[in-house]
Amino acid sequence: MRLIVMDKERSEPLTVVTIHERFMQEARQRRRMQIRFPVPASFRECLHQADQTVPELATVPIVTLTIEPIVTSDGNGGIRDLFWIAVPDSQDLALLLRAAFLPGQITEVRRRELAAWFAGALSR
Repeated sequence: MRLIVMDKERSEPLTVVTIHERFMQEARQRRRMQIRFPVPASFRECLHQADQTVPELATVPIVTLTIEPIVTSDGNGGIRDLFWIAVPDSQDLALLLRAAFLPGQITEVRRRELAAWFAGALSR
């Protein structure tokens, strides 16, 4: 399932991530849940961030996403889930997560990737 990662302070979307349906089922039961995501980085970047030359001491940056529902009244005095969002503990790290594209964007992204690949291959 795709979730929008939102900046809670500014109410702005940061990115879209994909999480396993099992986590969503658990979030629905608990009404709130936290998931930790490793931020993709090269090994060299991890060493630099840790300021270490010993690989065993390198750390991988992790962002914690809190999954919460956005609710609305159902008109009969109850509430219903409108949709779910993920709120990061660090907006900067959330921007580094691998983005999941929405269904309407996938075709355009693939077209651009293919065009860039051909432009690079033909430039030699």
